[in-house]
Amino acid sequence: MPIASRFAPIVFLVLLPLLVFWRLIFAGEVLYWGVPLTQFYPWHTLINQALAAGHLPLWTDLLGNGAPLLANHQTAFFYPPNLLLRLLPVEHALGYLVVLHIIGAGLAAWIWGRALHLDNLGCSVLALSYALGGYVVGRTQFITMVAAYAWLPFLLALTERLAKRQSALDIVWLGGALGMQFLAGHAQTWFYGVVLLLLYVIYRTRRVRPLFMMLLAVSVALALAAVQVLPTAELTLYSQRTNGVDRDLAMMYSYWPWRLLTLLAPDLYGNPALGNYAGYANYWEDHAYIGVLPLLLALLAMLRWGRHRWMQFRGQMEPVSVLERWDAGAPQPFFAALVVVAIVLAMGNHTPIYPLLFQYVPGFNFFQAPARLMLWFAIGASTLAGIGIHRFRLSYRVQYGARLTLAGALAAFVVAWVAGRGGLASSLVYTPALERMAILLVLACAVLLLRGRASNDSDARVARSPLPHPVWQVLVVILVGADLAIAAAPLTPTISAELYRMTNPVTAVLNSSVPARLHVDAAYQYELMFNRYFTFKRFGRADLHYWQSLRTSLLPNLNAVDGIACTGNNDPLVVGRWRNLLEHLRADSPSTTERLLQLMNVGFVLTRKPLPGWQAMGSIPHLHRLPAPWPRAWLVEHSQVVHDAQQVLAQVIEPGFDLRASVLLESPLPLPTVPDSLGAIQNATLASSFDPPSLSLHEEFNRRTIRVTTTRPAYLVLAYTYYPGWHATVDGQTVTVARANYAFMALPLSEGSHEVVLQYRPSSVLWGACISGLTICMLTGVIAYQARYGQNFVLS
Repeated sequence: MPIASRFAPIVFLVLLPLLVFWRLIFAGEVLYWGVPLTQFYPWHTLINQALAAGHLPLWTDLLGNGAPLLANHQTAFFYPPNLLLRLLPVEHALGYLVVLHIIGAGLAAWIWGRALHLDNLGCSVLALSYALGGYVVGRTQFITMVAAYAWLPFLLALTERLAKRQSALDIVWLGGALGMQFLAGHAQTWFYGVVLLLLYVIYRTRRVRPLFMMLLAVSVALALAAVQVLPTAELTLYSQRTNGVDRDLAMMYSYWPWRLLTLLAPDLYGNPALGNYAGYANYWEDHAYIGVLPLLLALLAMLRWGRHRWMQFRGQMEPVSVLERWDAGAPQPFFAALVVVAIVLAMGNHTPIYPLLFQYVPGFNFFQAPARLMLWFAIGASTLAGIGIHRFRLSYRVQYGARLTLAGALAAFVVAWVAGRGGLASSLVYTPALERMAILLVLACAVLLLRGRASNDSDARVARSPLPHPVWQVLVVILVGADLAIAAAPLTPTISAELYRMTNPVTAVLNSSVPARLHVDAAYQYELMFNRYFTFKRFGRADLHYWQSLRTSLLPNLNAVDGIACTGNNDPLVVGRWRNLLEHLRADSPSTTERLLQLMNVGFVLTRKPLPGWQAMGSIPHLHRLPAPWPRAWLVEHSQVVHDAQQVLAQVIEPGFDLRASVLLESPLPLPTVPDSLGAIQNATLASSFDPPSLSLHEEFNRRTIRVTTTRPAYLVLAYTYYPGWHATVDGQTVTVARANYAFMALPLSEGSHEVVLQYRPSSVLWGACISGLTICMLTGVIAYQARYGQNFVLS
């Protein structure tokens, strides 16, 4: 029995998520709704293809006229658990990773509870409310966010350890865990976690040395993850977020204040799984439900701590726990304040506070969706719930309040039932959610009342419990688990894996033509994604035929799965100048649109509003062919140097400037000189080289090979995104790759036949790998030294 009582809660933490997500684990179904289909599956398909060809997945030419792949933080290529994506079919591995990390979040929260000296019941409530809380189960489609979320309780446990022991080994373990969380692939969650840990160590110790050690641990984490940090930082410098996120975009998905009511009734405004969500923005960004009983326990923990401090102030004493012997560093006030701060900041532009943080505190201006600060609420409220049940004692006051709440809940159920069936409720309110809330409040209060009087309590006004204490503990865990499991189960839509295995018939049509890219009109893409398939009101039916039409739609990044090059790139970070060209495509005149499409090597466009002269391809709805698309590489003789980027962009857009005859450079790039006797060759000879047949182009992973012949010195202009790390050789001799035509590439050629090889070898990856490797060696050395000459690291 002692062994069973010790391990049964942990087994329950493992089995319950398997039950909630049984379709992903046992039924062979897969994630599909939202970013698993349009982002994570294409990214990891490209990664696996590169590895199968014997290359690192550094770059892809299939997205956005070429884009970094490994530098995209959310690919999380170096995150060890993502090895599953290399060994198993990607569509199944994505679901397994989500379930694995939700189980991991529960186990990490259990460890955090042990660091707080909570008993099994306290750890169980903390772990369940964190691992199956609304913040994470509402975001199961965001695989990297779930992965980073799982590490936070373990990081708090290690931070608590560092605050107590302040040893070098604590820095190593905390730095290593922080590095793993960064490699998990979600920078926003990592940043919010680091801020939380810094605040906690300041509160917990109020000394400079532990804070310095914490900052050292963050430095160790960045060094350990440098192989990902440096490429991502380089991409950020060249991205649309160089100076942070646009303020309006950043305030998108601010926590709707009325959603505070859903902390008790999560479906008060409907649920996309039911097809009736009527609240502000979307459901999952504001979803922070931790369960009715855990929420009550969190409130009781705060009230009990306040009463304890008040009695101390009055000189009265009562029995105290280990938690309350922490004096000024006790966790209750910190996490109570954290819950309040999280709610206020998450409201974003609904209050004046977060905009000030966004403007004046470095780091916050790089992220959107302030509602994601409810991460702090998730860990804060769950921690308080664990403390609340650990210290719960049914006093007369608590008994009176529970009975009063129970009576109020019964009355609320009757009112909700009558209003719902009598047509009296608002159209925004889903009355069955109120009924469910009332039932859960009744059950929660009944369970608290069943705790009965403690054995050392002489207050006869409190009845003794009719249940043995172990039975009551099991009842608490079952109620919390059932409440959260029922709320979580519908929020992860799944479908047959056949969705990912079908062949796209459009691929053969597009690949049979000259090498030209596909462009998806922004209005068409928005309509298809957010008005048809991914509406915030409903998930839609899990009909395989219905979703196959999206799978074959060639929307970014689905085009990459079929090997079709596209100008679109549905990534969080993209090259900024390329993004600016797309903005002009959407906003400028039809003539500018067509000019930029030609510059981008576009031969096909998906749109409902084609321009005159575009040929409709009748077999494929809304797909149009452009007449005479420009090639991906061509030769020009003349160049014009313009040092200002905005002036270059204006020249690119200017209809009078012939981009087929001249190239725009931002720094001088001289052509090889030729004897004067050859200078009389007619320009017409060179002009013919603009035609695609004069060039032979072969694309591989991280490499392009071009064979070209020119009768005089010329610039080879490439319709590929300019980005640092590309190196070119002409007949084995290194040449300079210059930025051309605002966002693309050019390099000089002499007369004659040449083999041009462009290879992507980013120094950021090389330096990052060296730093990460050295850091691993150093950390291993510290651990080995401590194991031999010092104390082993053992978590209490």
